[in-house]
Amino acid sequence: MPTDAVRPWLPDLRGADMTVTRLSDLLAARPAVHTVARDALRWHVQAGDDPILYRVDHDVLPPRGPWTADRTTYGPGLLPAGAELVRSVGGWSPPTRLGLHQCLTGEIVLLTALPGDPARTLRAQVCRAGDLAVVPPGAWHLTAVVDGPAEVFGVRVDVAPHRPQAPRRRRRCRSRPSPGWAGSC
Repeated sequence: MPTDAVRPWLPDLRGADMTVTRLSDLLAARPAVHTVARDALRWHVQAGDDPILYRVDHDVLPPRGPWTADRTTYGPGLLPAGAELVRSVGGWSPPTRLGLHQCLTGEIVLLTALPGDPARTLRAQVCRAGDLAVVPPGAWHLTAVVDGPAEVFGVRVDVAPHRPQAPRRRRRCRSRPSPGWAGSC
């Protein structure tokens, strides 16, 4: 299938600030992204089959302080080699960024892993239209499309890292309060 073929699942938003990710981007990602059939996928790209996997429309809402909102549209089906679901490249969120994602159409699986987890637990959140998923600050995450096309609305906010506060020390009175005084110093 030619690369420039019309993709009916991809809405036309000419002029919007967007990023398009193709199969070749998935294969070129650094650090290397694990794929089931890497050589077969490379062969497809070299043969001219470099489909759009997803598109991110950035800042779909006016900025509000530390909040940003994007909409990602994923294509349907499997990667060209047929062994893997259409999916995102994946990556790590900054340690101060919290993500909240809502599946608008289709069905996705959002995989997340927390940094420093000695058990290296991979969490799968299955989301159908209307469902919400959270990407904790600092987490690795990847989205795979179970039933596509799928649209996901994502809101991210930069949050200050939690700093535990030292217990407050009680102040001592410099002079004795008068009898009947009910306050503190």
